[in-house]
Amino acid sequence: MRKFRVEEMARRTIEIDWSRSQVKFELNPILKKYERFLRDRGYRESSIEGYINSAKRYLNRVGSIYPTSEDATRFREALIESNLSRSTVNNYSAAIMQFHKMQGKEVNLPMLPVNNKIPYYFDEQDVLNIFNVCTNLKHYAMLSIAFFSLLRASELCHLDDSDVDLKSLDLRIRDGKRGRSAMVPISAGCAEILREYLEIRPKVVLEDGSVPLFPTDYFHRWERRDVYRMFIGYKTKAGISKPGGLHVFSRHSPASILVKNGCDLLTIKDLLRHKNLMTTARYMHLSDQVKRAKYEKFLVL
Repeated sequence: MRKFRVEEMARRTIEIDWSRSQVKFELNPILKKYERFLRDRGYRESSIEGYINSAKRYLNRVGSIYPTSEDATRFREALIESNLSRSTVNNYSAAIMQFHKMQGKEVNLPMLPVNNKIPYYFDEQDVLNIFNVCTNLKHYAMLSIAFFSLLRASELCHLDDSDVDLKSLDLRIRDGKRGRSAMVPISAGCAEILREYLEIRPKVVLEDGSVPLFPTDYFHRWERRDVYRMFIGYKTKAGISKPGGLHVFSRHSPASILVKNGCDLLTIKDLLRHKNLMTTARYMHLSDQVKRAKYEKFLVL
């Protein structure tokens, strides 16, 4: 950096535009405020993370930390034009409305009706192919318990050692969707994978005293976006071109396979931990396919 002498400073001025418009707006303080706003209203950690990420993209897009209702409407329209899923658009809309509410403004963005059909899932061979290319034991254990216990990404990241009982083959879900807790089964095969993983995994105690079942190599909990990226890497390596990420793998796929193999709807509802049976009923179109195949096979003269 150049130094100016006294006599030189007397003759010249520093030619710099000091206006705030020259400085890129800083998102961190407003997002911290938004985080406190959501936490004070009882939002779960996984929801807070998603809302903050949505708000960050929104503010970067509009280029201001004081967006208008017109900005919100235009941003939502751009999301729709990008052919994002309706549920994704709705999630962005909810995050944006809460952000404006934090700033003392009521912005109403209509929610899109969500298609209640399961458009795609990974079949048995797809799942096996993903497992076969997963050479990392920790990743293999994570994907196994996610699939066989039908976990959401946030539930997988939130697991502690104390949540797993490999004797009774039970898994405790704490603070799941909408704050609900539950007990879900662990398959015998998945339990063997977990035992192999736990034999070599070092125990990591976080600052809050918790012991995550799957710590990162940097002594933190996994975050949903990192689990998603990990899964997409193995899906690509397995040569699977079907759409869908971890949620399709660990929720839609095992539920669809259960239906195809003749499992009753109430059991699937309990395994998925759905509050409403109608939510589970969207998998029944697969049951119709099975019924048609059996009908054509057995009703013969």
